[in-house]
Amino acid sequence: MNKTLVIITSGTRYWVGIHRAAEQTTDLGWAWNYMDDGLKSPTWRSSGLAGEPWTISYYSEESAYIVNGEIVSIVTNKPVTPVLISPLNEDVLSKTQEITLMASPFSDPDDHTLYGTSWQIKANNDTVVHFSEEMWPNSKEYLNIPAGTLLPGLKYLWKVRYADSNGDISEWSEESTFKVGTSVPESLPEIPAGIKLEDFGMISIVHWPDNPSPTAVFNIDYNARYCKFGTYDPITGSYIEYGENIEMEPGKAYWVLTRELRWRVSRKHIMFL
Repeated sequence: MNKTLVIITSGTRYWVGIHRAAEQTTDLGWAWNYMDDGLKSPTWRSSGLAGEPWTISYYSEESAYIVNGEIVSIVTNKPVTPVLISPLNEDVLSKTQEITLMASPFSDPDDHTLYGTSWQIKANNDTVVHFSEEMWPNSKEYLNIPAGTLLPGLKYLWKVRYADSNGDISEWSEESTFKVGTSVPESLPEIPAGIKLEDFGMISIVHWPDNPSPTAVFNIDYNARYCKFGTYDPITGSYIEYGENIEMEPGKAYWVLTRELRWRVSRKHIMFL
C-alpha cells in the first residue's frame, strides 16, 4: 500500500495530510499531521476523489473554514520484495539447534533505509500461523528462532516482508519450506506389477520425505508407458496424475499401477522424524 502526500492550499494557508489507499480512484482517508496556523487539531469533513477538486470543511475551536483546493500527490514506492536465502526449500533442520532464517539484503527505489521486518511461519497445509514475528523497528534481514520453538516432524512454510523508514511496506516474499527433525531410512511396501483396474495399488507415507517428488520417494525414473501414479483431489473432486506437480505428503493416499516393474523404496531413501 503506497503512501501519498496530499497538500490542500487556499491563499497563504495550507494543510498537509497523509493517506494510505490501495487505489487512488477511491475516497481518501485523512490523518492530519501539520497545520501552519497553529490551531488545535480540527474536526473535518472531506469529499471528492483523487485527481478531482476537493472541498474540505475545517473546524477548530476558534473558527471554521471551507477550503476549496486541488490535490497534489507525491507517491513513494514500496521496498523491493525480499527473496528468501536460507534455509533452502525442503531443507531438514535440527530440532536441537537454533534456526536462522535469512532473506536478501534490503533495497528501496527511493533510497529509504530499512525500518523493520515481518516474518511469518506456519505448518504445511495449516491455515493458522504457527509463529509470527513483527520487528518494528529492527534493521535485521535475518531471524533467529530458539531451539524447541518449532515442533519436530513437521514441514513449515515461511515468508518475510520489509518496511522502510518512510513507512512503506513491501509485498510478502514467495513462500519456501523447511522441515524440523532428524532424517532416517524408511522402507515402503512393494507394489506388484499388473495391467488391470484391480491391479491398482494404494500407498501412503507417515513421515515427510526429504524430497517429496514421487520419483525420489520410489527411487525410479517415471515412464508413463510402464506405470501410472496419481492421487485424489477432494477440492476438485478429480484424480491428479503424476506430472501435475504432485508432491507426496503424509496421510494422503496415492494410487500406483505398474506393468513390468515392481515399485519399492530403496534403503538409501531418507525420510525424517
